[in-house]
Amino acid sequence: MNATSKKHPFTVLLILSLLSGGCISQSTLEIEGHELVFFQSNKEGSKGNIFLMNTDGSRQQQIGKSGVRPDYYPNWSKDGRKITFESYRRGGWRIWITDPDGSNARRLDNIGRDYEFDPTFDAAGTQVIYSRNGDLYKVNVVSGKTERFTNTPALYESQPDVSLNDDVIYVAGNEEGAQIVQKNLHSGKEKNLTTKQYTELAPIWSPDGTAILFYSDREGGFELFIMNADGSNIRRVISNETLKKYGIQRGTFLKLDEGWNHCLQYRATFSPDGQWIAFSADTDDSREIFIVSKDGKSLRQLTRNKLHDGFPAFRPIAKK
Repeated sequence: MNATSKKHPFTVLLILSLLSGGCISQSTLEIEGHELVFFQSNKEGSKGNIFLMNTDGSRQQQIGKSGVRPDYYPNWSKDGRKITFESYRRGGWRIWITDPDGSNARRLDNIGRDYEFDPTFDAAGTQVIYSRNGDLYKVNVVSGKTERFTNTPALYESQPDVSLNDDVIYVAGNEEGAQIVQKNLHSGKEKNLTTKQYTELAPIWSPDGTAILFYSDREGGFELFIMNADGSNIRRVISNETLKKYGIQRGTFLKLDEGWNHCLQYRATFSPDGQWIAFSADTDDSREIFIVSKDGKSLRQLTRNKLHDGFPAFRPIAKK
């Protein structure tokens, strides 16, 4: 599929509008963008795979082909032409890359025995940044050459995301808490965006690089927040209490492999125009994907399949 030729809006029906009076109303809105890629598994967290769907929840299509062990944690290249992901298809969690239709899938490196997690592309799509054994690494997608990007034995570093300026944001944590750090991929210039006063998880850049979406326990249970790119002006997107009014709640960890737990809750994603956020959360008997407006006032459920869906990521709109 040509990322530059497909640029049409999908009209979606907002089934929940979270107004100040607590009323539920229906309205329509156009969300400009391509597909969402996401992970889907059974309730035990096994036999999972990667799927594509339209931004209105239609045309769900499986692209992962790992079989019993899941393909997991999909992320787009900035031009929407490639997907990187974790896979257990040859034993052990390793970083892979594929075309959006699932073809040309291949493992990126063959270094060491440590499991590899949380892959994301750099701005040019020439490297994938990922987490291994508590540090971040970068691997060239052509040569497979791998280099260490962070080396801080006292901190466990994970969940990277990269801006169009190659500024990497990631979580650095220990027993005292977890904070969000920014480090440039080329200069190595580094700064802390949050403190260990709270636990912050899964930072994601907005498409224009002016804001960061993340989860935090700063107001109780883990909730979605947005802050400016420099760490200022932190504000909550939507509260857990509001979600509970509509039968939605934060979930628990799914055990995908002995000794390792991933949580399908903790990654959200901006729409290409930066005005909408896709995330996953529990309903009464399943984990589904939802879209909420950036101001937290409108909410829509995308998937309804009584399975476990998570890690949504909007396909970027490539610039012509």
